[in-house]
Amino acid sequence: MISLFLLKLPDRNFLRLQLLLVLFSCSVFSCKPEKREIRFTNRLQKCKPENASDSVFCGYYSTWENKKAAAGKKIEIYVVVIPAIHSEEKKDPVFFFEGGPGAAASNSLSFYSEPGNPYRQYQDVVLIDVRGTGKSNPLHCNSLEFKAGLQDQFKEMYPGTAVVRCRDSLSKTNDLTQYTTENVVQDLEEIRAWLGYDKVNLYGLSYGTRVAQTYMKLFPESIVSATLWSPVAMNAKMPLFHARFAQDAINKIFDECLKDSLCRSEFPDIKNDFINLMSSWKTKSKQFHYTDQQGLPVSIEIPWPAFHTKIRSLSYHPAGMRTIPFIIHSAAKGDLKPFIKLFPKESVMDDFIAEGFYLCITCAEDVPFITEKEIPALIADTYMGNYRIEQQRRACSLWNSAHLSPDILHPVSSAIPTLILSGGLDPVTPMAWADSIAAGLKNCRIIRIPQMGHLFDGLSNDQCFDTIVADFLRNHDLSRLNDSCISSMTPPEFIITGN
Repeated sequence: MISLFLLKLPDRNFLRLQLLLVLFSCSVFSCKPEKREIRFTNRLQKCKPENASDSVFCGYYSTWENKKAAAGKKIEIYVVVIPAIHSEEKKDPVFFFEGGPGAAASNSLSFYSEPGNPYRQYQDVVLIDVRGTGKSNPLHCNSLEFKAGLQDQFKEMYPGTAVVRCRDSLSKTNDLTQYTTENVVQDLEEIRAWLGYDKVNLYGLSYGTRVAQTYMKLFPESIVSATLWSPVAMNAKMPLFHARFAQDAINKIFDECLKDSLCRSEFPDIKNDFINLMSSWKTKSKQFHYTDQQGLPVSIEIPWPAFHTKIRSLSYHPAGMRTIPFIIHSAAKGDLKPFIKLFPKESVMDDFIAEGFYLCITCAEDVPFITEKEIPALIADTYMGNYRIEQQRRACSLWNSAHLSPDILHPVSSAIPTLILSGGLDPVTPMAWADSIAAGLKNCRIIRIPQMGHLFDGLSNDQCFDTIVADFLRNHDLSRLNDSCISSMTPPEFIITGN
């Protein structure tokens, strides 16, 4: 379709005549809007990446790094289309957005490309590594992501010198102020049109739900439906609420343990175990001694934040939650081996999250809006305290960040059919956030999964989750969704030994 802006202004009368002829012919012949041609097979190449279960279509979309200037550097956005199995009954595609911020959507290619995957039966599934992640000009930081050995695993989250090295390295070839959620969404909207899709279904996880909500704000006419899995409130101000929500979650895990006969018999005083462990560990870092592969003795130091950071990450999913009482009880008795086993002893590049992108997003859209008066009540009587807020504030003071209006914190208001899935044990995006997001959505349903954390890994009958979501993405009928299978999504047994 030729843009009117490309036509010469002197032809205005001719254009008016054309428009009248079109209107007349439509009134006589009942014209229907022309459906956009699906053209991803022309834009992308057939391929089968290493992590793909089936052949898919891959390629790159080129766009300006600075979209407002429309000049300077161009970046390549990696796009994968997993074609629908039943193309003759194909419906509007699914655009899946990963979390983090900083994880790559293409990491999920193995799952979505399986021939039996429920999402791709009647819909193309589109995985786009958003700018700054995956294969789309990733903003990785060797100084933050590379761990030289076991001791490195226990360093603080954002050492100032490492943040500066990361910033300086990335800034040589990137404008870090251009990696914002709004620019991400503008990329996605351009790619939707480039692929030839009229409308899309949005499906976001964690930070991906911020992407989806921003898309709903900016381009509602391009959206059929939205699914928000463990949604982030637009005013999350990460990491302001991390300590409070993590404490709420671990309290629930302890309660679950004490309701379980086996866990209660093994760890009857688990709450005090944790309180006493925290008190002593905060006073003095723990020492762990082991023998390396060369037979040499090694001693490492483990500060309290290293322990609580790992405990929080374990609470993201039921499989991890069910190990927490055992790890805490063991540590309280002086045995750190169950904790140490969670980490690789050799050097490793932990690049699942592009740390540069994480800092670009949170230093522009979250940390600047944290106020001093909010902090005390949210960190009081929590095992994390002010650690994450201090770490990220310092990192952001060293970062090249975009300066954004507080308007980005406003919740989305929409009538787009929206499904929200929220976990009762979520340590980062609790059910209260699902309720607050739903308040602005006129056509919304929340499905609550009592035993789910941020993720559902470890729950039985986990296919229930995908069955519900795939049904909604196909039919958009919130009232007829059958969520009865959720009662069978039960957690594994608590781990009580290290065997």
